[in-house]
Amino acid sequence: MTCRMAESAKSKPVLPSRARILRRLAPWLAGGALLAASAAGLWWVLRRDYARAAERGIALLSRAPRMTEVDEALAQWADEFSLAPASAARVADVLFERHSLEDARVRRLLRYLTGADFGARGDDWRRWRENQQRLLANQQPAVRSGERVTLTHKWQAPVGLTDWRTVLAPIDGFIYVASLGAGVERSDDRFDGVVRVDGRDGRAELLFQSPRLDGDLAGIAATEDGLFVVTVAGAAWRIDAGGQALWQTTVGERVLSLPLSVDVNRNGVSDLVVATEHGRVVAISGVNGRAIWTRSVGSAAGFQQRDGLGAQAWLAVGSAPGGDVTLWLATTGGLVAALSARNGRMQGSATIPAGASGPLAVIETAATGPTACVPCGDGWIRAAALERDVTLTPRWQLGAPAAAGLAMLFPMGDESEARALAIGPSDTPMCAAQLVAFDRVASSWRLGLERGLVGGAVLADLNGDRRPELLVATIERGLRASTLWAISSSGQALVRTRLPFRVVSAPVVADVDGDGLLDVLLADAAGLLHCFSTGQAGEVIWGMLSGDVRNTFNARNAYAYSQTPCGFQWRWRPER
Repeated sequence: MTCRMAESAKSKPVLPSRARILRRLAPWLAGGALLAASAAGLWWVLRRDYARAAERGIALLSRAPRMTEVDEALAQWADEFSLAPASAARVADVLFERHSLEDARVRRLLRYLTGADFGARGDDWRRWRENQQRLLANQQPAVRSGERVTLTHKWQAPVGLTDWRTVLAPIDGFIYVASLGAGVERSDDRFDGVVRVDGRDGRAELLFQSPRLDGDLAGIAATEDGLFVVTVAGAAWRIDAGGQALWQTTVGERVLSLPLSVDVNRNGVSDLVVATEHGRVVAISGVNGRAIWTRSVGSAAGFQQRDGLGAQAWLAVGSAPGGDVTLWLATTGGLVAALSARNGRMQGSATIPAGASGPLAVIETAATGPTACVPCGDGWIRAAALERDVTLTPRWQLGAPAAAGLAMLFPMGDESEARALAIGPSDTPMCAAQLVAFDRVASSWRLGLERGLVGGAVLADLNGDRRPELLVATIERGLRASTLWAISSSGQALVRTRLPFRVVSAPVVADVDGDGLLDVLLADAAGLLHCFSTGQAGEVIWGMLSGDVRNTFNARNAYAYSQTPCGFQWRWRPER
């Protein structure tokens, strides 16, 4: 018995521990190898499908010579391949790697997928792609000599709640904020009012609040050595720089526009103009608060709300023959009107069926004269000109219908170039928003952004290269953080700054403390105003949502105010 056991032990030698482990793992290793082979096979199949999608897109565009047919071909292509963001990115990779950027069909497919478009400029396309890869790897974009933009956090200040329309007015070393207080649409909010922040260190104080708790502010606008303050409910004040009320009045109904400060009767004192929910534009004397004129410009239907924006009206200032001023009005309900600032007489009107999707901007050039550019809900930016009546001409195509999002237009460069930048929603698979730079007749570049935009953009020379850069903020997934982007005037990302807070206001760029260097202001959802230093001096083309502290939405005024140094800004008056 003992001998048999010994022989049995000899017939099964003990394996080394490593060999035993490998034998036990053999089935798992074989399964892993099979899984790897399957993954490789799946990658090859997917890669082949991405290549097939690219070839199919090119083939469809080959049969679509007209623009309307191109749109139909792209829609068919998207339906056939169900292009989600991840698969769209893979198809874009295939287009870059296997096809020529000299092919207009390839570029059109890339624009549809990524939101980017640099025309036939292959170097710009390649630089854009390199930076996209760097951003995906959590690296900063590659920048050329002199392009780097630096943003250093200086201070933060408690200012109460704000939103995308909130006026942040930098004047002579202080920032004046139209605060929504502790809560939006709270009738008992004791903190609704004007907050003043010292631009040097962020010290904040409540400068003015309504003694009757009249609710949220519609906005503020600078006047001579003071501010106009207007609530959504229709109460209005003129206060001095120290916060003392000089007069108080009411317009009698809900206010839909930012307050506009302009001398309508040419007596040397700026007056207050607002648009109301029942289709009226009201001009109020800056001297005593009495109505100068009231004009009904349309029915309440012309001021109806649009999804994503609510009922909004925007006023802007333009020149008129003989040195007079024209007031331009655009509404979400689709009304575009021109009024004489002197007496409110209606000079003309027109209708946009899709409604205005954001503030209008007045751009005046020697070639075209004053033109009010209106972003429209159908994805077009229309030029409104006043002849015998208001005429609306489709000028630039943003692309995506702005049915549920804000769109805005800003001037770029000097007036003779008639260049402009538009921002708005995007309907491409990989992007939620887009920036589009336009020249006289068409887009010169497009850039898509993955997340939605907050408010507007600002344009200024942020790095001292004598070319304007643009700043935009986007909301990250989860709505608890944001990203601030600096984009070159040629459409390339220069810096991506992650912010650990949710931005709710449009950026502002100005010298806020009088040191001669530009700063950037952002308000967050927690009621804090943040200031970042650029460390650079430079020109500002369009420095805040409304262009200037009087809310004229006029390109010449925006530029003129930004060139006015601290110490002289209370005295600044619009050119028109």
